[in-house]
Amino acid sequence: QMADDRCDLLCLDVEKAEIEQYSQHLERRHDELKLINSVSAAASGTLDLDRLLHTAVRSIAKGLHVERVAVDILSDDQSWLEIAAEYRTDGVPVTEGAKLPVRRRSALSEVIFERRAIACDDLENDPLMHDYRDWITERRLRSGAFLPLVVENRVIGLPSVNSTTAPRSFSSAELNLFEPLAKPLPVGLHNSLLDRRPTARATQDTLTAPTTPAHPQDRPA
Repeated sequence: QMADDRCDLLCLDVEKAEIEQYSQHLERRHDELKLINSVSAAASGTLDLDRLLHTAVRSIAKGLHVERVAVDILSDDQSWLEIAAEYRTDGVPVTEGAKLPVRRRSALSEVIFERRAIACDDLENDPLMHDYRDWITERRLRSGAFLPLVVENRVIGLPSVNSTTAPRSFSSAELNLFEPLAKPLPVGLHNSLLDRRPTARATQDTLTAPTTPAHPQDRPA
C-alpha cells in the first residue's frame, strides 16, 4: 500500500510539473503573439516609414531580448545597405544613415542573393564577415542573426539582431520568432515607399514644369 501511495504521489508530481511547463509555454506563446501583432499593427497602421521601422526594431528587441536591432535598406543596384532604423539598449550610439557595401562571398550577400536567414555566434571571427571586421569591432557586435526582406520577389533589405555584451547562440525557437516578427516589414516598407512616390513625382513635376510669364506682355510672340 505504501508503495502504491508513493507511486501515486510521484505521478501527481510529474503531472503537476507537466502542467506548469505547459502553462509557461502558453504564457510565452501569448507574449510572442502580442509582439507579432504589435509589429503587424505598426506595419499596416501607418505609412510613416520612420515610425514603422522604429516601432518594429523596439518590438523585436523586446521579443528576442537582444541589445541591438537594425533594419537596413538595400540600394536599387544592390551594392550597399543603409541603416534606416537602429535600436540599442547597451548605450552605444546608433548609426542610422550609415552605409555598408555588400561584399560578394559575405554573410550579407548570402542573405540578399540566396535569400536565406543566417545566424552567427562569433561575428568578429566569422570568415564570412571578414570584410566587416572593423565595423563589427567598432560597433561592439558579438553575435547576430540576419533575414532577407522580400517584396514582389525582390530583396529590399534585411533586419538584423545582435548580442553586444556577450557571445550568444540564437536557438531555432528564437529564429522562429524573429521571422514572424520581421514578416510584416516588407509589406509596410513597400506601402510606405509607394506612398512617397506620388509626392516625390509631384515635387519633381513642379520643379521641372515650364514657368508661365505673369504678364501677357512678357510672353514671347
